[in-house]
Amino acid sequence: MPFPWDEDNPQVRNRIMDNLAVLLLEVVASGRRRDQPSVELVKDWHQRMLDRVPLVEPAVAGGFRGTGPQRGRLKTYRVVVDQVEAVRPGRVRSEMSLFGRRLQEQVAALDPLIPAKAPPERHEHQVIALCAWAHGELIRTHPFADGNGRMARAVLLWLGTRYGLSAFIDLRPRPTGSTGYEDASRASMTGRHQLMEITLTNMLALHRAHSPNP
Repeated sequence: MPFPWDEDNPQVRNRIMDNLAVLLLEVVASGRRRDQPSVELVKDWHQRMLDRVPLVEPAVAGGFRGTGPQRGRLKTYRVVVDQVEAVRPGRVRSEMSLFGRRLQEQVAALDPLIPAKAPPERHEHQVIALCAWAHGELIRTHPFADGNGRMARAVLLWLGTRYGLSAFIDLRPRPTGSTGYEDASRASMTGRHQLMEITLTNMLALHRAHSPNP
């Protein structure tokens, strides 16, 4: 079986898609409840995505690269995207710990400015900037063996719906073409998240233009 799972297998693909459909609803509900942000929340989402999916190593589900059994592949698994290497396995846990602390700080600062279940209004730019940063840091780190883009979009959705934005992006498939999402994600691999801010602003505007209830 290909590491970490065989996504070329139609049954595996369908199981993951079914799991993501359920997870999407849970992520949006959690955001709207304003649950506390944590790294453990993201790990739980990754596990849910892989529910009943055959894995090469059980630790892959919700497990960060650099963790797991000593002889397991997850322990030393490196990721390269478009010739840019993500954070190395031995640094993933510390990077994600820092990400969790920074996310908690930024959410704690933004929560009082935007009432729950209200549109962000004049703070919308701050919300988009936070979404772009959180999404980009997961892309840069690539903490999991696979499924990092889906988890990055989950965090983006969780934050956006927390602050009154509509669910303007899906967990799967990855946005392509004229959205600019792929180019913005490549920029985030090197820690440059400003392009993703522009991309998300444009995607949200397009979503609103085509929504029957803007």
